Amino acid sequence: MILLGGNRTGQQSSRLALAGPIFVLSMQKAGTTSINHFLESLGLATVHNWMAVRTVLGFDDECDEQDSEANLRDGPQPPSYTPNYHRWLSSLGAANMSKVLRRMPVDAWLDTPFYAMPVEFVDQTLPRARFVLWARNSTSWADSMLNYFSLDRDEPMRSRQFRHSYGHCTVSAENMTDFVRAYEAHIAHVRNYFNATPGRHARLLDFDVEAPTAGKQLCEFVAANPSECASRLDGDSIPDERPEDETPEEEFPPEDTDAMKKALREALLADADAEAEDKKDENSENNPVNDEFDATTSTPKA
Repeated sequence: MILLGGNRTGQQSSRLALAGPIFVLSMQKAGTTSINHFLESLGLATVHNWMAVRTVLGFDDECDEQDSEANLRDGPQPPSYTPNYHRWLSSLGAANMSKVLRRMPVDAWLDTPFYAMPVEFVDQTLPRARFVLWARNSTSWADSMLNYFSLDRDEPMRSRQFRHSYGHCTVSAENMTDFVRAYEAHIAHVRNYFNATPGRHARLLDFDVEAPTAGKQLCEFVAANPSECASRLDGDSIPDERPEDETPEEEFPPEDTDAMKKALREALLADADAEAEDKKDENSENNPVNDEFDATTSTPKA
């Protein structure tokens, strides 16, 4: 299986058999890189590359911080002020996201834009999925966001992804109160969703990535046979392998991004081919075909 997102060690591991797909609901700067490296060490295929998703699904990243009406319309909505999940989904295309989640040969989905997909949409699309959340301390998270997206750059990063999630185009000290409000609202939303229905909470691992036993917890949660983890793990923790001064370009090398783009396009086109075959085989009025693929909106971008 292709390791999307890059195995930093260059080593291939036999794949851990899973209970279902893994969907990480932690927001950016909340342990996703460490979790990604850990899952790769178990031989799992991961998607952790926003740049590739943005390009292939045609997400318009232009954002004007001075457009206060757009900031209010497209950002978190009262009274909960959670990220604007449905605006995120419509920007990427619900049909396209459904195809990507169902067709890509992937074990785990992490970071932007996946944390921002409506959790009920993901739950319906991947009914066997296991969900993972780390509620990193808000102050620590805010400091990490500010350093990575603003202070460590010549100019702060400007992106419409921030508007949809936090209500502003840029990460700045002035905007950080709103960022933290959306971050905390997202954590509460995820917990409320999984606690609302008896039995659903068992499909969410709400844990501390920095805990000494985090790796053991995560492995046993996602594994089809939890007892297999004892022989697979080199220690019980999740190593913090990310260099403090790593740039986005170093985190997402061009070759990884290109491989991810190719896999995304293949997933969309494979789905179109599959639906075309369904049309040929299903002509009965009693068994209609659900044809969602529209070439004008669903063809992957070059």
